[in-house]
Amino acid sequence: MARASVSTLYKMVNTPHFELQLSLARTAEPVLGQPETLGQWLIVAGGIFMQTTLRMELHPLVGDWLTNFDNAGDQAVARSLLDQLKLVSAREFETQLTKQLSKLQAKLGERIAVYPVRTPQPKGVIGNRQFYGSVVDSSAASRDANRRRQYGSEDRVGHTLQKLQAATKQPSGSSLIECEPTITQLKTQGIKHVVLVDDVSGSGERILKYWKNEMPKSIKSLLSLKKLNLWIVLYAITPAARHAIQVALPHFPIEENLLSTLPPSDFNRLLTPKMVDLCDEYPRNTRVAGPLGYKNVFCPIVFEHGCPNNVPPIFWLQVKNWRPLFPGQWVPEALREYFDGGSQAREIEQLWNVNQPSLALSLINSLESGKGMTDDQRRVMIFLGMRLRGSAQDQILSRILLNADERESLLRMADEYQLYDAATQQVTQLGRDCVTAYARKFRRRIPRGKVAKEPSLYYPSQCEGKFRRLA
Repeated sequence: MARASVSTLYKMVNTPHFELQLSLARTAEPVLGQPETLGQWLIVAGGIFMQTTLRMELHPLVGDWLTNFDNAGDQAVARSLLDQLKLVSAREFETQLTKQLSKLQAKLGERIAVYPVRTPQPKGVIGNRQFYGSVVDSSAASRDANRRRQYGSEDRVGHTLQKLQAATKQPSGSSLIECEPTITQLKTQGIKHVVLVDDVSGSGERILKYWKNEMPKSIKSLLSLKKLNLWIVLYAITPAARHAIQVALPHFPIEENLLSTLPPSDFNRLLTPKMVDLCDEYPRNTRVAGPLGYKNVFCPIVFEHGCPNNVPPIFWLQVKNWRPLFPGQWVPEALREYFDGGSQAREIEQLWNVNQPSLALSLINSLESGKGMTDDQRRVMIFLGMRLRGSAQDQILSRILLNADERESLLRMADEYQLYDAATQQVTQLGRDCVTAYARKFRRRIPRGKVAKEPSLYYPSQCEGKFRRLA
């Protein structure tokens, strides 16, 4: 695509001809895929990409959850906290887990053994033992004897790993990715790589308990002698969990052998002091050991298959006179439609945090008017806005919680349309003008009287509820 001059950009945005383009676009069929010309990009940047936007905060279950809070101020903070959650669909989780393990196997060029990280079984509970393939003796003296093992998120992981084993099966009958082979199978098949797999690690406790109680001594010995290699693969991990693993396993090469879909990020940056206070104050008259999450470690990731305990308990705790949004860490069926592309508000909020209020509010207005962008296009605009405020490229990508595919797509699109120079990591002049034009596009003059009658329409739940449409 030939680069357009800045004067051409201004003419296209600010002349009647551009307004005619916008008018025609409003009546046209939705544009699918990436825009192929600068003109199409500007139409998108002008807010004319028709897309239905699902907002979980409008669902009745969310409204019911908000009634737990005593006043409008606390409800507003609760909405903002809800916006910080990253909702991960079952499809997204399985796809990213499969890609990570497939890439690891291809990189090593050898077969790998994968094991879902399980919570240690109580003594005497019936269930197969990893690395042994046998059933636990249920005759042992224990209050849990003869009970079955409780199901958890590790079973979702295990099911995905089992399908991956079937997909990589070779003519010989063995698979490139073997799910839960026994110690004997590891030896006879010559597998040198043991991979522990989990969805998220908040405190690191489950992985470390698994290492201590479930990992056989013979495997630990082979690992220490470098005859086996240990890998850990997760969707996300907190800095606290990463530190705990590093301390407990000092010889584990964590920089190279711990792989996470989301880049390392300090999730606490997503929290404001008001959000922390809210988690500490609610539920009323209930003492919670970790108001921000288990061991008071905050993680904003909620999976469609379940809400981890490192999400603040106000979302999932079941106590008297409290109506949780994810009761008992279960995701209600009615909320699952929001787990595909439900991160717009959290991503836009990052613009507000780096002093890009006009762009943030314009993006919110475009979403609420039904003239939103594709996820990639919106993220490009957010990325450019944050970069123009001095945020480093890697810092931006970690703060808006993008997986590897999303990061690659964002940078490729920004570079292809000459909005960003990937080599120098600088926003181009065209990118600057595009951000400026978009930030202005959704500003409208609204009479004060009309605002007073319908304040909810002019004060967003995001961006500290700042008034947005009155010039």
